Amino acid sequence: MVDYTNEIKSILRDSSDLSEEEMAAVGNDVNIASLGIDSLSLVEAIIELEKRFKIDIEIGGAWMEDAVITINEINKLINEKLA
Repeated sequence: MVDYTNEIKSILRDSSDLSEEEMAAVGNDVNIASLGIDSLSLVEAIIELEKRFKIDIEIGGAWMEDAVITINEINKLINEKLA
C-alpha cells in the first residue's frame, strides 16, 4: 500500500483551522472529528483529494457513516480507488 498520509494531512490542514504543527502532531489513527474539523471542511478536503488523486469518493458512503474517520482510513480508501 502506498503511503499518502502526508498529502492527506496537507489537504486536511488546508481545509481546516489547524496549523502545520498541530497537523504534524496528529497520529494517523486519530479520529478526524476529534480534531475539530467540521463536516463542511471534511467535504472540502474530500473534494480536494478527489482532484489530487483523480478518483471519485462517494460522500456519505459507508466509510463516512462510521463514527471514526482516520487518516489511515482515508489512505486505505485512496489505495483501493487507485488499484
